[in-house]
Amino acid sequence: MVAHSRVLLRHAYGALRHARALPADNHYRLYHTPDRRGTGALEIGLAAVLIALVCFFLAQRIAFAAASLLPVKRHSVSTDLPTVQVFVAARNEEAALPDLLQCLERLDYPTEKHSFVLVSDGSVDSTPALMVAWCREQPRSNKVLLPESFAQWAALQSAWDVSAGAGLTAIYDADVFPASGALRMLAEEFADLRVGAAAGAVVPSHAHMNFISRYAALELYVFHQVIQTARHRLRLNPPTVGANCIYRTAALAEIGGFPQDALSEDVATSFELIERGWRTSFCPDAVVTPRVLTRLDQFWSQRQRWTRGLSREAARAHSLPALLVVSGYADRLVFLASLVAAVCGWVGWCWPVLYFVGPALNVWVALYRARVAGGMAFLRLLSHVRTGRVRHRLRHPIEPTSLET
Repeated sequence: MVAHSRVLLRHAYGALRHARALPADNHYRLYHTPDRRGTGALEIGLAAVLIALVCFFLAQRIAFAAASLLPVKRHSVSTDLPTVQVFVAARNEEAALPDLLQCLERLDYPTEKHSFVLVSDGSVDSTPALMVAWCREQPRSNKVLLPESFAQWAALQSAWDVSAGAGLTAIYDADVFPASGALRMLAEEFADLRVGAAAGAVVPSHAHMNFISRYAALELYVFHQVIQTARHRLRLNPPTVGANCIYRTAALAEIGGFPQDALSEDVATSFELIERGWRTSFCPDAVVTPRVLTRLDQFWSQRQRWTRGLSREAARAHSLPALLVVSGYADRLVFLASLVAAVCGWVGWCWPVLYFVGPALNVWVALYRARVAGGMAFLRLLSHVRTGRVRHRLRHPIEPTSLET
C-alpha cells in the first residue's frame, strides 16, 4: 500500500511539472533554444534566418570596430593643391548661415584657388539677403536665388550650372561649421588619382541638451568614427556625406552632374562614381560640426527622410558593401524580430541579448576614437553625471570659437 502510494505521488508530481512546463534548471531557457516539438517548419525556418542575421550583423560590427582601430596610412602633404569650388545650398537657414559664412572666410586654403557658389532653395526668410551681401564682399563668389524650393540635388545642380569650374567640387550643408583645415585635408585625398570622391567626419555639438540630442550625437560618432572609418580602411568605398564632402569635378562631369530625383544625392552620387570605376575615400580629421537635433519630432522626421532616401537607392546597390549602406536600420529591425521570436519561444533569449554586444562595442570604440581624434571627451549619454558643458578639444579648432558642445 505504501509502495503504491509512492508510485501515485511520483506520477502526480511528474504530471504537475509537465503541466506547468517547469524546467529542471531555472536558467535553462536563457541559454538554450526552446523545445520545438510543437513548433512548425515555418517557425523553425524563420528562427534559423533570424539567428543567421543576428550573427551576421554582430560579425560585421566586430569587424568594423577592429578595422577602425587599425593604423592610418597618412598622405604626404602637397603644397600644390588643386582648385576647389565650394557649393552651399540652403533653405530658410538665416540662423545658421552667418556662422557658416564666417567659417568659409577662415578656410586654410590658398585664396586664389577656391571659389564659392551659394544657392537659396526657395527661402522665405533672410537667407537670400545674407547670401547677396556676403557675395558682394567676397571675390570669386556667386549666388543662385531659386524662386521656389526644389530637391537638394536640383539646388546643387543649379550651382554646378553657374560655376566657373575647378579641379574639385566641395559641398557643405548650411548648418555645419567646417574646421579651418577641413577643406585642405579633403583635397589632399585626391593625390590618389583613382579617388573620385571623399567625405569628412561630422563631430556633433550641443549634445548635452537632452536625451534626444545625446542619442543623435552618439549615432553620428558611431557612424563616422567606426563605420565610415572601417569602410575606408577595408577599402569598401565609404559613401560621401552631403554635410561634408568633395568630388573630383571630372568624375562628376563623367556621370552628368548630380543624379536627378535622388532623395539622398550624396549616396546616389557615390554609387554612380563607384559603378564608373572611381574609388571613394574618408578622412576622419577633416571635421565639420553641426548642432544635433533636440526634439523627437525633428529627429524622427530626419531619420525617416534618410531611410526613404536609402531605400530609393537600393536599386543602385550592386555589391555587398553598397547593400550594407542602403540597409539603413535593418539591423534594428532584426533585433526587434529576434525579440518577438524570443517572446514566442522560437529562439532563445540569448539571441536578442547577443545582438547588443555589437552596438556596445561600436559605442565604446567610437567614444575612444573621438577622444583620440579630439572630439568630445565623453557624451554623458546617461544622466547620472552632473550636467555641465563639455568643450570640444578638436585637433583643428572650429570657428567661430563661441561654438560649444
